[in-house]
Amino acid sequence: MKKLTNLILITILICYSCRKNGQDPTTVYPPPVQEDKPINHNDIIGWWKTNQTTYYWKNLNVFESQVKYFGTDSFFYQVDGLGLGTSTGKWWWGKNDSLYIEFNDGYQPAGMNPFYPVTLPKLTIDSMYFHWQTADWSYRYKHFDSLMITSAPISIIAGTREEGFAGDGGQAMDAKFDHPGQIIFDKAGNLYVADQQNHRIRKITTDGIVQTFAGKSNFGGPPGDGILASESYLLNPAFLAIDDSDNVYVSCTDWNFISKITTDGIIHTIAGKKMAYGGFNGDGGPAINAELNSPGAICSDKKGNIYFVDRSNWRIRKINAAGIITTVAGSGERSTSGDGGLAINAAVDAGHLTCDTAGNLYFTNSNSIRKINVSTGIIETIAGNGTEEIGGENVPAISSPLKFPGAIQCDKSGNLYFFQPTGRMRKISANGILTTIAGCGIQGVFDYKRNGRHATAYGFSSPLGIGIAPDGSIYFSDSGNNRIMRISN
Repeated sequence: MKKLTNLILITILICYSCRKNGQDPTTVYPPPVQEDKPINHNDIIGWWKTNQTTYYWKNLNVFESQVKYFGTDSFFYQVDGLGLGTSTGKWWWGKNDSLYIEFNDGYQPAGMNPFYPVTLPKLTIDSMYFHWQTADWSYRYKHFDSLMITSAPISIIAGTREEGFAGDGGQAMDAKFDHPGQIIFDKAGNLYVADQQNHRIRKITTDGIVQTFAGKSNFGGPPGDGILASESYLLNPAFLAIDDSDNVYVSCTDWNFISKITTDGIIHTIAGKKMAYGGFNGDGGPAINAELNSPGAICSDKKGNIYFVDRSNWRIRKINAAGIITTVAGSGERSTSGDGGLAINAAVDAGHLTCDTAGNLYFTNSNSIRKINVSTGIIETIAGNGTEEIGGENVPAISSPLKFPGAIQCDKSGNLYFFQPTGRMRKISANGILTTIAGCGIQGVFDYKRNGRHATAYGFSSPLGIGIAPDGSIYFSDSGNNRIMRISN
């Protein structure tokens, strides 16, 4: 008993000592090293992130952050801004004391390019030194006491990066897309993506085969009614939803109506008058007779209700299972006000929209995210303090700045995922904590050679729609790179 008591006391003292020194005993840190000790790659394999990096250029110091990967025989690192004369987001690759820079989807020795005459004089666990041969400045990266990144692995599941339309009937990895938008999943796990500038909805089966689900031409037009969706025109479809019966819904923004594609492949108009110019009326009556004005983001709940952002009417509207349309949020004024009161009386500037398993609505609103409780009709802000900044990390979402949140999605556990303009995917946990789960904060290109590595180490280009697969994996469209990405569960 005495030995057990002593063991418990020792454990408590160790944990206390770690926390007293600012270290969580469960956090992984790089090994302490002596200056100039050669790298032992077995000690530092993994993703690491610095809190601060110093660039020396004459007498000017600039502080930035970096993310890098140490492998068994090489390291990757990405400069977030300045450094070695690179443009923002370039990847560098070091191996066997040689330095390479990323060009397109390949690498070439840095010294071969007259604009990047870089040598690698010293490489240690504690630091990496680079010398810029054509100017009197050097670069040093401090690795000591950096935290290991524990974000999930990411990979490409569709798209070649080249924009265009090609690949139907073949593997999605070999297919071409043109600025893909919203992503949805049916119950079987098939993925549907709004292939916006191809004026189509594409389907990717569970075995990775891509095919056109709706839309027949690279030249858009008003969707049909009562015909096969694959024989119908579409025009820049960006927003999709799917219900519990696997019916697909698409907002026809340019024509001011909403279409439904049933499981037999037939497309029908369910709301709006197919007007070239929008309007607002029809609440309380059949949605098919109502006027809409640039319908945008759309989602469905478990009861068969369809919600959509009536963008230029500054409202969120609902189509119930009987086809009746009503307004659930927005007074028609474009603003952010009314928290704590009925959503129908609030001023909203809604962008993207999703709902949770209870049917509560969440939408992006300028520099915030707001929630509508469907049981009470009350609206509240759940993220964003009104400041136009990117926001904190591991902090309460309600007190953090939040700059222009975009595509948003909710999983079965009540976690919210959304993008910000820098290409970061952020997560608000069910208990309201804000974190980053993908993206390093700069626009960039994901290289297929790095498939399976950590999601927070990469930059993306104009990421749009987010979809949650049946297994909980997160998919999103890396729209500017014409690809569909997957973050493993």
